[in-house]
Amino acid sequence: MNNTSSAIPTAATLSGCVPLPHLGVISVSGADAVTFLHGQLTQDIAHLAPGASALAALCNPKGRVLASMYALHLGADEVLLIISADVLEATLARLRRYVLRAKVQLADASGAWQLVGLMGEAAKTATDAHLIALPPADGAPRVLWLDAADTPAPQGESLGAAQWLFAEVRSGAARVGAAISGAFVPQMLCYESLGAVNFQKGCYPGQEIVARSQYRGAIKRRAFVAHIAADIAAGDEVLDENGQAAGQIAHTAPAPNNNGSAVIAALAQDAVERATPLTVRAAPLLDIHRPYELLEI
Repeated sequence: MNNTSSAIPTAATLSGCVPLPHLGVISVSGADAVTFLHGQLTQDIAHLAPGASALAALCNPKGRVLASMYALHLGADEVLLIISADVLEATLARLRRYVLRAKVQLADASGAWQLVGLMGEAAKTATDAHLIALPPADGAPRVLWLDAADTPAPQGESLGAAQWLFAEVRSGAARVGAAISGAFVPQMLCYESLGAVNFQKGCYPGQEIVARSQYRGAIKRRAFVAHIAADIAAGDEVLDENGQAAGQIAHTAPAPNNNGSAVIAALAQDAVERATPLTVRAAPLLDIHRPYELLEI
């Protein structure tokens, strides 16, 4: 939306397969697994068909996202949560506090499954596993391949871990890990536009605040993808031309060829619309844009 540059790297031509050790898997099983998760996450788990998957978030009572995840309904009373490994234990502990009398078993199942990221042509031809479609990166398709740990992994061109993480940021779908856990309500990350929030379902922790923010127009910051010619970190503050706070970095990854960083930033909507110069650690944010439509509810 402002400060564009043709020299800014994109993920449009990336293709291949890469293991994803930065992710883990939580197994939620038992007769009440689906109804339990439906009451804990922002997603409509109750209507998630066997074999289907969806982005979801776990919030605290203040409506802040503690962790994001992809929920995969395996059927047979089991749902897998694919989540950042650095918040897996905290998420598992938090969910266990709410089990009470529900017929639910929760476990770290990371060792039982392997996760592979597929991108470009590899994503288009993937078969024979649980496949979770991810938001594209600069038009390039992305898929999360998940299967039993002893299953042969997909074969094909190798994609570097750094390339995958760069593409993840360029997709505009911020993954909430330890660095930003509890920092944002879902709409600041545009999770409603990414299909991660259902406003018709029943209660979950933080639901009232999430709903009130949506319908009262209280969301002043929204997620944007941008580029910066510097090394920065999630949680860094974004400043406007007067040195006032105008946002926060939610997700970042190094750009190829030591060309700065790709970022997802929760920015003041009015500052972006006015094309106000925005900086992080004195370096300007460039090519500020959103790679998907903002959902109007």
